[in-house]
Amino acid sequence: MATGDRDGAFDKLRGGAVNRLRYIEFLVWFRGFVSRKDVIDQYRIAEAAATKDFKQYSEAYPENLVYDVRAKRYTLSEKFRPAFSHDPKAALNALAGIGSHRPFNRPSLVESDFVQGVHRLNQPDIVAALTRAISTKSSIHCEYSSVGSGSKQRVLVPRAIATDGDRWHIRAYAPDKDEFRDFTLARFGQVRLDGEGTARKYQDEEDLAWTTKVTVCLTVHPSAKFPESIAASHDLVNGELNLEIRCALVGYFLRRWRIDVTDKGVMNPAAFQLRLRNVEEVRQAIQQVTNNSWALDALAEEQMQSIHK
Repeated sequence: MATGDRDGAFDKLRGGAVNRLRYIEFLVWFRGFVSRKDVIDQYRIAEAAATKDFKQYSEAYPENLVYDVRAKRYTLSEKFRPAFSHDPKAALNALAGIGSHRPFNRPSLVESDFVQGVHRLNQPDIVAALTRAISTKSSIHCEYSSVGSGSKQRVLVPRAIATDGDRWHIRAYAPDKDEFRDFTLARFGQVRLDGEGTARKYQDEEDLAWTTKVTVCLTVHPSAKFPESIAASHDLVNGELNLEIRCALVGYFLRRWRIDVTDKGVMNPAAFQLRLRNVEEVRQAIQQVTNNSWALDALAEEQMQSIHK
């Protein structure tokens, strides 16, 4: 995403000033109004500095803001045309007061709520140790608790982080198994880095499932009652949505978004709005890089079993 404004009017300003101008525009566009107090509270600046920000923005883009004398705030002009690019997801997070985008002095900017996930994260020291291991190419000695075998001491070689939208994973090489696996971040206990560069002894081990991507072709479920509504909500073009996804993450994606992966698309469209059209293509791609198609076949079997319960 571009960081500068549309006409380059603020190119010579420092980053902090540009961020404040972007915030002014964000509030007036997504909330409908903005005041000097909004900027003062968010950025802890003096009133004179906030006044200068509004003057700079209004002089550069005079048709975007209208000053409401009675309310002592700026409102959205009918001729408004954004000077900055704004990511919709980041905007919604900011409005709802979620994550690092939230305002400092208020829980949210508009009436909102969100459903908490049930998966926790570790304390910052463990998360930081794992991400440092990736960055510095260090192998680790750690305590890891799995569902099948409980807590064990392990040697791992972290390569990347990944998320399915809810739960975070560490992609790592496991020397004892001679393979790459996903390790749920929340299940790590103590983590000790072996030192910068210690992972290089495993550098010849190639994670093909991570580096290889496959095109996932999604379509509206064939039994959907109102397919046009589903197509609109998922941004399908000509009835399809094609996404390139790492083979290592395909299973998480299909499960997370409840995609029907059965060969004949037999799942209930009320719960599975989309269907994987190219099942066999995805199955073969996974099998080529992992020597099995477990991620897809296991999910298909799981879906089929749910029908007969």
